[in-house]
Amino acid sequence: MAFKDVAITTEWLNQSLAQGIENQIVHCQIDDIGDGIGFGGKTLRANLTWEQPADLASVIIKLPVEDPTSLASLMISGVLMREVRFYQEIAPHLDLDIPKIYYTEIDDHDFVIIMEDLGEVKQRMLKPLDTEELETAVRSIAKLHAAFWNSPALEADWLSPVADGDDESRQDNFRSMNHALELLAESPEDTSYVEACIHRLIDLLPKAPKVTPLPNPITLAHGDFHGNNIHIHEDQVTIFDWQLVAKGTPAMDVANLIASSSEPTEYQKIAEPLLKTYHEALLAEGITDYPLSKLQQGYADAMFFTFLKFVVVVGTISYDAEGGEALQADILPKLDFMARNADAEGYIKKLPFLFVIIRIINFFNRIGSWFQSSRKNL
Repeated sequence: MAFKDVAITTEWLNQSLAQGIENQIVHCQIDDIGDGIGFGGKTLRANLTWEQPADLASVIIKLPVEDPTSLASLMISGVLMREVRFYQEIAPHLDLDIPKIYYTEIDDHDFVIIMEDLGEVKQRMLKPLDTEELETAVRSIAKLHAAFWNSPALEADWLSPVADGDDESRQDNFRSMNHALELLAESPEDTSYVEACIHRLIDLLPKAPKVTPLPNPITLAHGDFHGNNIHIHEDQVTIFDWQLVAKGTPAMDVANLIASSSEPTEYQKIAEPLLKTYHEALLAEGITDYPLSKLQQGYADAMFFTFLKFVVVVGTISYDAEGGEALQADILPKLDFMARNADAEGYIKKLPFLFVIIRIINFFNRIGSWFQSSRKNL
């Protein structure tokens, strides 16, 4: 079955939602609320009319993206099925506010998710958050990180870092970086700094190790933590869009939040107090082996890798839909500012040396894995 080709009918919804024969959906209106927003999936809202009065007035339906290029990119990078697997395997055991899930199904490289409608339509433009909202968000993500602090569950193959990949994945990133350069060249803003950084990254990409070991501690990272992927009500945060969930470092989500949900000119001003708020939240959850100084260094590294991710995203998403021109005009200058704030030029100069270190670490990791496997077979 190809879920993306399924006709969303009252019969299909009644079967999927399994509401029982006492009350049935008699009519549904389907609205595409995800057109032009991101590239990870197709998002529909089903407005429901019931035979008898019911509280469930609407649901959100998520399906694989239809665009062949984006679909191929998601399959190559290994992230296509992550969200549905998160809701199936992790969410039921998680003490965190997430949308209620009514139905999920996987069929080979296809999936469907029917979930709670939070009542907001995501915007293409990244939504900035005020200081109080940012603090609420980092306290919430700290709960997730604490729950998976150096957890054995992170060894699941499907939670491998998104940055890891084969030659095909690397070529996909290469194409995205080149497209980002084309877009930057057309920008009326001065983006010379970030363009120089991307040119150097493209030169270095063939020499990069395929697997980058993560420094301790590791945890479960949302992977795309920003204002458009959270719903804040008073002091409660509902987190959704888990398409990039993976094992990662604690600072990755904090760096992504700051880079995505605050003005570039505010990065340095808000980073220090937000890191302290996040660190205090970890302490409250019982994480006492992670000093603030290590978090601060991890944040500096995470900002650089957030910049790398944004370069690939900028070169991958489509700007053809409504609001595309405004998004492009907004995001390209931010990318240049992000590169400067992350000291991208300085990090890139260190990469050849780091590649050598990573290859040595990977070699010893392979030796260790072989040794452990040999002992088990004795």
